[in-house]
Amino acid sequence: MQIGLWWRAAHPMIAEIAASAGYDWCLIDGEHAPNDIPTILAQMQAMSGGDASIVVRVGQDWVLKQVLDISAQTVMVPMVETADQAAAMARAVRYPPVGVRGVAASMVRASGYDLIPDCLDNANDEICLIVQVESALAIKNIACRPMDDVGRTDGHPYPINPAGQAPAERLYRAL
Repeated sequence: MQIGLWWRAAHPMIAEIAASAGYDWCLIDGEHAPNDIPTILAQMQAMSGGDASIVVRVGQDWVLKQVLDISAQTVMVPMVETADQAAAMARAVRYPPVGVRGVAASMVRASGYDLIPDCLDNANDEICLIVQVESALAIKNIACRPMDDVGRTDGHPYPINPAGQAPAERLYRAL
């Protein structure tokens, strides 16, 4: 079992303390917290001396590309409703030929600003994608289906509507 911390503080000093507090992972919330790329980067830099793995939660848009470029290796994408959406997210976080992630390796933090010689060769294997299953429809469509390119699916602790309550409880028991 892993124990993690999910916070919305948007402050690098809190991130630094959290990363060294014995958690297995710490999640920087880029969906509902007041985070943007500079605050996410500052928190990731502050966490680099700790033992916790860094997870960054962002929406399904251009922000995903930017957090990968600033070196997030584990990303969580909320509100994934179908296996097709999950597959699209898996392609979005990986470089060609298996994905569609844009290649800017010579000028981004993820490649050490081109100081990591085999960055592109290994990058696809070093990314973990977590898709967040948050509705009854998503549970029906993808929650219990294996997906090769998705690191894990994650149920939401607060169902979006009452119709999602029973399927969500079944999903948690299955996990």
